Amino acid sequence: MDIGKTTFHKDGRSRYFAISSGIGLDAEACKHAGGKLKAALNRMHLGKLIYMLNTVRLVLAYPAIDGKLVFANENGELTERRVHRLFFLAGMNQPYEGGHLAMAADAKSDDGRLSFAMAHDLSNVKALFSLALLALKLHERIPGYEVVDARVCHVMLKDNLEVHTDGETAGGHWDITIECLPKKLQLLL
Repeated sequence: MDIGKTTFHKDGRSRYFAISSGIGLDAEACKHAGGKLKAALNRMHLGKLIYMLNTVRLVLAYPAIDGKLVFANENGELTERRVHRLFFLAGMNQPYEGGHLAMAADAKSDDGRLSFAMAHDLSNVKALFSLALLALKLHERIPGYEVVDARVCHVMLKDNLEVHTDGETAGGHWDITIECLPKKLQLLL
């Protein structure tokens, strides 16, 4: 199985992940996922809803940030992208993350790359309506939502956004690299 690695360039630290690592709104929702409401939802077996509730609460006031993304494929070829109003970018090693949302339906954990799901160039109101399409697995039809398969993505933003690795928050960062480490974990089934 592939493993993901997120490197934080301001201090050189790295974290590894099995499912996903993201910067932006999905990480902000993880940051606010604890507390009494999550405990109450867990008792009703609805704990996964906390991520969607937090995202709905946060999205209207979210400070989407401009930046530059540099993707590298398996051959090391680079593609640079400028993004306006990035809401999130998530390097997906599995199709689903927090709350069982299908962020990258075709992501595979053994293909030597990550599926980088991102939402950008949306107003906050359009981003809110897009959440409903995400829950219905129709989000890939949204202009401004896309998935790019690559080995590496270097994210450089104009300001800090929250980062997570497998739902564990890592604080605010503006310069990170999310990469796939192919076939680093062997599983016996």
